[in-house]
Amino acid sequence: MKKTSVVLVLIFSLLCVSAAFAGPKHQLRLATTVTSPHPWYLAAEHMAERISDLTGGAVQVSIHGGGALGNENAIVNGMRLGSVDLMILSFTPLASVIPEGAVFSIPYIFSGYEHNAKAMDTNGEIFPLLSKYISDRNLGFSLLATGGGGARNILNKRAPIVVPSDMEGLKLRTVVNAMSRKVWGLVGAVPMAVPANEAYSALQIGICDSIEASLSLFNSSRLTELAPYLALSYHEFVVTNISVSDITKNKLSKEYYDAVLVAAKEAGDLVTRLGIDTDIKTIDLIVERDGVKVNEIDRESFVKLFTPLQDELAQTLPGTDKGLELLNAIRAVDSE
Repeated sequence: MKKTSVVLVLIFSLLCVSAAFAGPKHQLRLATTVTSPHPWYLAAEHMAERISDLTGGAVQVSIHGGGALGNENAIVNGMRLGSVDLMILSFTPLASVIPEGAVFSIPYIFSGYEHNAKAMDTNGEIFPLLSKYISDRNLGFSLLATGGGGARNILNKRAPIVVPSDMEGLKLRTVVNAMSRKVWGLVGAVPMAVPANEAYSALQIGICDSIEASLSLFNSSRLTELAPYLALSYHEFVVTNISVSDITKNKLSKEYYDAVLVAAKEAGDLVTRLGIDTDIKTIDLIVERDGVKVNEIDRESFVKLFTPLQDELAQTLPGTDKGLELLNAIRAVDSE
């Protein structure tokens, strides 16, 4: 009997050791187009850590930044196929599949950081609209959380930008869609479709001579090494999309999916906070490190040009009749 007991103890011990080394039940891949210290990447790291903690290590997340899994379109296709499980991207480059996302390309729909943060809170009124736009199209992924963040500004190689006419002829890297072509055409700029992970080389070889993006991207991609003029236009604010592949969602247990959902909501809040804090710090950093020349624009002249077109632009979005609905919902947040 004693010998049998020893054998049983050894078998039990071996089973415990095997379980400990069995590894996680799920290995998820999270894709984004940026690298650290961009707020999206830091939010991705937070998600990975929190999901592991909340599931006791049963669900692990690997982060693939800098466009390692492709540009925005490739990431979306990966979500549909289940080869990408989670993504953190902006809504604007996804306008080809979520046409309402083009609303966020309309300049000056947010009055400032506080308005953007309030509107893009996952617990607010905008999230259900965006979630429905996605689910109604059966895109193969579901919205987990939204976030605000930093403002988009204009970096260029040529000269300071103060008034709209200063942008005449600039080859502007931006998210190119019907909306952005019309918007930037108003100031005489030429929109260029360049993925975020290719912006440095495009600026370096002259495919574009200006970049319209977040301060975080300017810094994390070291674009300020090549373009010394930064115009603080604050014309657009980052609207962050944190989503999960429907294939992944369906294979996770309720417990594990709830953990992903909690982590995503926290990441959305984190993106918003980091975006605001990072903007302030980034301006000081790039001035000191790269000698960037920073100037305020004549905001009134830009607002005067763009604001009268906001309703028209929202109403004429290709592929949807919900543009004005979303725009008015954003405006309503500011008036509450």
